[in-house]
Amino acid sequence: WPLTAGRTIDDSLYFLKTWKENLRGVLIFGNPQKAEYAVLLGTKRVLEADKLLQAGKRELADKTLAKASEQFDIAENYINGAKNNNKPLGPSVVTIKPRLENLVNLIPTMQSDMVGILLQKIKNLQMNL
Repeated sequence: WPLTAGRTIDDSLYFLKTWKENLRGVLIFGNPQKAEYAVLLGTKRVLEADKLLQAGKRELADKTLAKASEQFDIAENYINGAKNNNKPLGPSVVTIKPRLENLVNLIPTMQSDMVGILLQKIKNLQMNL
């Protein structure tokens, strides 16, 4: 899907990117794997927002960061679901942890009102793993 690579919310083909991501998410089974995918999507949204901020598009960046925040909420719900069902997170933790660490380093450099909220959500996810 190179057609959707690198697209941000201000791009006319962005809907294709999110459609593809939603379709892929439906095909993922298991709470740990769904949590891992939600963290991946949240990470992608943060990177898109960073690109938008660098382009001076703060309003669009804030909308994109709100979408990232939603993905981190989804990830936390799936992590809690796995724990409530006594299912180990297994190898998903190995993928999720470094992504969250990278976000903890990147997000404070961003000029957005969402920074504090996102950092708190990510730290909650880290503690919950």
